Amino acid sequence: MKSMVKIILLASLFLMMVATAAFATPYVVAGDSIQLASANTTGYNGYGAGVMDFNVWGTGVSKFQIGTFCIQDNVDIGWSSYTVGNVSDIVGWSKSDPNGNSSIKGEGQLTGAANWIYAQYANHKFGTLTASQQSDFQNLLWYLQGEDTTVGGTPESSIGTTFSTTSDWYNAYVTSYVGGNLGAENPSGYWGTEVLNIVDSCGTVQQNQLVYQPVPEPSALLLLCAGLACALLMRRRSAIKNI
Repeated sequence: MKSMVKIILLASLFLMMVATAAFATPYVVAGDSIQLASANTTGYNGYGAGVMDFNVWGTGVSKFQIGTFCIQDNVDIGWSSYTVGNVSDIVGWSKSDPNGNSSIKGEGQLTGAANWIYAQYANHKFGTLTASQQSDFQNLLWYLQGEDTTVGGTPESSIGTTFSTTSDWYNAYVTSYVGGNLGAENPSGYWGTEVLNIVDSCGTVQQNQLVYQPVPEPSALLLLCAGLACALLMRRRSAIKNI
């Protein structure tokens, strides 16, 4: 009997450790405070573009950091403390225009292609990107969101968005997303990437950022529930033994 108790105890500890790991990084939610901590300012066609690190904190949540890319090429963000106004699949969200302004290039729903390629990056499919590769990847994100509708030639956006069509991530987009017809297989276009719509104290929209935080897998929730159930069972057996 004692050996069985030990097995249950070890199993419960293992399940809880695995489940905890699945929820290790806090999710960014509306109302959180957010502040730029560092940014890659390496120029690309005269503009800075690349990974941006943000400190995030909220009620009952200790400060943590996320690394991300912006999804708007015509909006800036400073070093002040801002608020996450909304976390959704809408680029350019604001209280006055919660669906994004479709008349502004790149605004509206986050495209499935941009959602997918950022999820690949967040899952380390491309390894560690150099400063120049970050800029190239940033420009690809803008392109996939419709900020620029050309590949080479004269770009339509004011920032002059261009990128290398020989890069691993562009090839992944062409062969896997386009070639694999993933857009048709997943009409919702959701791959775990969301948009952080950031606002200042006056509610003015700041530069939107991307973040990878998919809905927890059912398996992770089951692990957590199983771990808690085992722990409760052990506690009950201990209480009965002491009666």
